[in-house]
Amino acid sequence: MIGAASSETTKADLVSTLLPELLLHIVRESCPLKDISLRSYVSHLSRLSGVCRHWRSVVLGTRAFWTKVQASDEPRFPWDALELFMKRAFDTRAHIDMTLIFEKSREGDRLKLFEVLAVYQAFLSSLKVSWAYWPFERQQDITLVFPAAQSLKLELPGASSLFLDLSHSSRLQELDIRGLLRLHVGHMRFNHLSSITLSGNGYQLTGESGNAVSLVDTVHEVLRAASSCLQSLRISHYRAKSLGKADNASECLDLPHLESLSLTALDTEVVATLLHRLRCPALVSLHIAAYREPQPIAQGVNLDTFLFSARRSLRSLSINNLAFDELRRSLARSTELRTLSVAGYNYPPEFVRLLVAELTARDGRAHAVCPKLYTLSLEGFDFSSPSVDVEFMIWSRSLAATAVRQTDEPADHFHVAFHRCFLRYKLKELELARKDDSLVLTDCCYF
Repeated sequence: MIGAASSETTKADLVSTLLPELLLHIVRESCPLKDISLRSYVSHLSRLSGVCRHWRSVVLGTRAFWTKVQASDEPRFPWDALELFMKRAFDTRAHIDMTLIFEKSREGDRLKLFEVLAVYQAFLSSLKVSWAYWPFERQQDITLVFPAAQSLKLELPGASSLFLDLSHSSRLQELDIRGLLRLHVGHMRFNHLSSITLSGNGYQLTGESGNAVSLVDTVHEVLRAASSCLQSLRISHYRAKSLGKADNASECLDLPHLESLSLTALDTEVVATLLHRLRCPALVSLHIAAYREPQPIAQGVNLDTFLFSARRSLRSLSINNLAFDELRRSLARSTELRTLSVAGYNYPPEFVRLLVAELTARDGRAHAVCPKLYTLSLEGFDFSSPSVDVEFMIWSRSLAATAVRQTDEPADHFHVAFHRCFLRYKLKELELARKDDSLVLTDCCYF
């Protein structure tokens, strides 16, 4: 009996004196957060911390165990586990990476979310909140401040009572706001903010007083604060009336490091005003889709003027419903363009003929617009007219692409794709005859 007791004592001593490094490895292997629920994760760590004083000190004092939290409301949100996790994280002074998903949009969950964010917002280095539906009724205004945040991704459609104050978020690197309509930057100058996504989900922009304000001015305020480091900008889904009355309409803004710009589901006037203000000499990729659904061809966007500053850097251009004269001038500016995507369900037959003629390289020589183009995607066009020689355009462009091809280019052939187009059947035969993916036809009709 004495020997057995001594053996058990020795085992207990060994457990309680494990090296911290070995103990950390045991805990990590036994409890990966990505494979279990938050409630199970917190419960497991609590059990391990009850083994002895040494284990409790290691488990509760190691920041790595309390830095990343993920939870959803399926079947119900684990608020008790989240609060215990946040308390432990607070005790270790850890910077927290938090992801919260709400699919059922319960009122009680919304109030509880505000309570948790209000207490621990200063310790959040990364926050992602996705809310399926946010009631439209007016709630008491709530201000959110995240001074330690490096990444903010908030999907809160219709949450007009929330006010996001970024004037203290000097560490911010990524900002993704979908439906959160009230932003304030103040005199902040971001030195690390490289990516901004603003999506209104179709709602109108509102200011501090609840009145409609200018989307252009709000975006301008945020971009000015991030102008020295911004590399990617995406703006989408704001109502036309959210343009408001833009102040300082003639003020230009230089974004010297911006490489990717996407403006989608916006009113043409909003697009035109933003393009008029921005100067992007390093722009590599531009995507413009000015409407939520096909509408008459856009006029007055002045895209060619905007592209003048990016004429040496632009490699990819994707546009829809742009007037032909404006498109032609824009393509003439884009001498370094490699990839072009054009969608236009409302273009008349004459436009289609002119577009094909403009893209055709005469005699197979690279003196057409965009001489370095090797990927072309066309959507929603009617090429069934005999006067539109699509086959010759593809052939001549292929020769031109081969003539200007450099050893460091990623493609060996001229690639062209037609999506939801009206085509002559011989183009389908041409696709079947090719042994590679240089010609792709999807959802097309043939004559």
